[in-house]
Amino acid sequence: MKVVVFILIILTPYICPGQGQYFREHKPIHLLQNELRMSGDNCNHVLELGPDIKKCRKEEVVLKAGKNFVSYYWNVLSTDSILTTSAPGTYVVRVVDSCGKEQVDSIFIAIDSSTIPFMPDKIEICEETLAGIEVVKPLELIQWLPADKVTCDTCAHTSIASDSSFYLITVTLYKGCIDSDTTFIDIKPLAKRFQEISICQGQSIDFYDQILNESGTYTFNKGACDSLITLDLKVALPSTTNLFQTFCDSFIWNEVIYKQPGTYTSILKNALGCDSIIVLQLEQLQPDTTILPIQYFCEGDSVFFIDSWYLFPTTIISRRVNQYGCDSFIVNSFEIIDRVQMKEEYFLCNGDSAFVNGKWFSNEETFVYLKKAEQGCDTLIDARIYIAPTYFNEANYAICQNDSVFLNNQWQKSAGIYTQEFKSIYGCDSTVEISLDVLPSIQKKENYFLCEGDTLVLNDVKYFKSGTYEASIPGLEGCDTIFTITLNVITNEPITEFFTICEGDSLFVNNEWIKDSRQIIYTKQTEQCPVKVIANVDVAVKFEDTMFYNICFNDSILLYDQWFYGDTIITRSIQSALGCDSIFTFIVKSTELIQPPILTPNCDSGYYEAKLEIDHHWDILWDNGDTSQTTKLYESPSFVNLKHPFGCAFTFSVYFEPFPDLNNLPTFSDLIIQDRDSVPVSIPLNSKDWKVDWFPPELMRCDHCFDNWIYGVQDAKISVLLQDKIGCNYFFDFNVTIESNDDILFPNAFLPESYSNGKYIFYMPEKYNLLEFNIFDRWGNKVFQSMNDKEGWDGTIAGHPSEQGVYIVQIKYTMDEGKERSRTGSFVLFR
Repeated sequence: MKVVVFILIILTPYICPGQGQYFREHKPIHLLQNELRMSGDNCNHVLELGPDIKKCRKEEVVLKAGKNFVSYYWNVLSTDSILTTSAPGTYVVRVVDSCGKEQVDSIFIAIDSSTIPFMPDKIEICEETLAGIEVVKPLELIQWLPADKVTCDTCAHTSIASDSSFYLITVTLYKGCIDSDTTFIDIKPLAKRFQEISICQGQSIDFYDQILNESGTYTFNKGACDSLITLDLKVALPSTTNLFQTFCDSFIWNEVIYKQPGTYTSILKNALGCDSIIVLQLEQLQPDTTILPIQYFCEGDSVFFIDSWYLFPTTIISRRVNQYGCDSFIVNSFEIIDRVQMKEEYFLCNGDSAFVNGKWFSNEETFVYLKKAEQGCDTLIDARIYIAPTYFNEANYAICQNDSVFLNNQWQKSAGIYTQEFKSIYGCDSTVEISLDVLPSIQKKENYFLCEGDTLVLNDVKYFKSGTYEASIPGLEGCDTIFTITLNVITNEPITEFFTICEGDSLFVNNEWIKDSRQIIYTKQTEQCPVKVIANVDVAVKFEDTMFYNICFNDSILLYDQWFYGDTIITRSIQSALGCDSIFTFIVKSTELIQPPILTPNCDSGYYEAKLEIDHHWDILWDNGDTSQTTKLYESPSFVNLKHPFGCAFTFSVYFEPFPDLNNLPTFSDLIIQDRDSVPVSIPLNSKDWKVDWFPPELMRCDHCFDNWIYGVQDAKISVLLQDKIGCNYFFDFNVTIESNDDILFPNAFLPESYSNGKYIFYMPEKYNLLEFNIFDRWGNKVFQSMNDKEGWDGTIAGHPSEQGVYIVQIKYTMDEGKERSRTGSFVLFR
């Protein structure tokens, strides 16, 4: 495996946008070298510092005046030929050569302000609020520290989310320059006050110049973070009391006499001073009337009620006083029941009698009598007696000879007069006299003619043969009719016909066009009866002949003075001696169009499988001696010869891309990456000939890049799929192990007066070996350096107290296996 190692100058960690993982980036340094133009004389050297420079704020610049002068004097009191500086301004150097000639040159160094975030020194925020902060320049990368104090730590515009004051660091990258700035976020506490007020409905209050008249909670912020007032306003609704009263004539309420029903309102003040409404619902009681059930007495009787006798219907109303002291009326009604009248009828046969109301009656009479009832009123009966008459009827009947009729409980066949007795509806005797006549049978003769196959039906009997028959038909003229039938059946011999037609023609037979050979049987109607016809139709078959010709692909053939190419079918029609057509067919068959061989690379074995898709008639010969449709090709170009029995021949040359040299493919081995660090990996292949896919993509900077970075997020197996331009795939994988260094602890704040020994120190386990301990200010200037983890920084620079703000701490160390590692953090210095 080949591993490409990049040496990076580590300045400060920053977060790649969209990834949220740490990796290291080197800081570009401009090395400005001013080359001297030499001549053969030492006195002809020219001083040239070069053009003015525009640089990053933290970038160091090297100015060279050349090494061919005797003396140097810079305006910053340096006397060396090389001056290293990071401060902006104008730099002037005066030089003297060996001939005593003096030269002066200057150069102006300016800071590129477009790379500086320029954050405010201080931002005041009220407690429990969000304040936005923004870097307005289109920078390549932005990192806010500490990240947990903002809503988005890599966005140009973010919001501050904190409950206490802190220093906010802005780290940016633009045009290759890494810069930073520090802002003090001052969280101001809110002065809170809560107040409750109650008012009556319809009233309002003026609270901090705002008119309020509805219940609710209102918040007032009076001047920045000075005061937060919360008002709980309650609106008391009027209380309502409902009363209900009834009265007969009048009612007194609140010293007022009411004589009409209705709703009356009185307004009072409750304990809160709000209106209290009393609603009186007044209802007048109506006189109480009781209607008793109606009492009945019989017509002609009388009834006694309250010291009086009553003979006629009447209604009596009595006045009383009810439990409410209101009038109460009782209504009594008396009705007469009319006398009941009924009718009775009696029907007597001649000589009979009936017993009615204690008396026998034998004649027709009408009378009225009174029938006493055990309970209720008497009933008046209207009685009538009738004498039912005796009936005599006559009837005439006629029957056919040999028939009979049922008379007087027996069957009668002879003519005569018969008497029969009946009972009438009143039970009296009645007589019927019947005269019976016997009618004779009818004789008839008929002649019939039938066609063969027909049938004569008489009285449900079928006749279909010649002969004499006798049939009886009932009720044709009242009685049975006797027929004597003479039947004659006419027979016809069938007709046979023969027809011959040419193939493709047709013949019209029995209302049908006939095109093929067949026998048709149908019936033809004659003057007397239909006749069976047998028609035999024969079709003269066409004479057909077929001739075959074979040609090669793209050849032609001359037939009937015409050239034909490829597969062709030609048909010619000639009339025979019988007058029918004869068909000649010429079929021209061309060999198929041969396609070049289909190549499929076998990436594992390093050859191409070549396949010909042709029929079995072709003879095949590959340049490797193989004669099958499929062969293996190892060299390009190759060729194949094809021959056909028709005399056709083809030759194909086969070209293909060579397989890659597997010895040139990269190899990969397992890696160990520090937590939140990143490692470069490279595949030294031509991207025009290869494609690459990395898995899993979330651990890589790019899914398909040849020069890539692996992010130290978690232990994983990294897989690499390489595909060359002919489609061969090569798969590799290796393991990545994340080694945590979280046991190294950096304090995030430093107050010299309260710190141990007044120095900033960090914790590192004894298993690590410290190589270097550095502290930088927010401009990137180194303010402290040591190789001893027990030696701390006292917060001074050149013996003077350093400024309050954010500082960067960086260490380099080795572990047990001797591999060099690094860690970077930050802290805030308080004064």
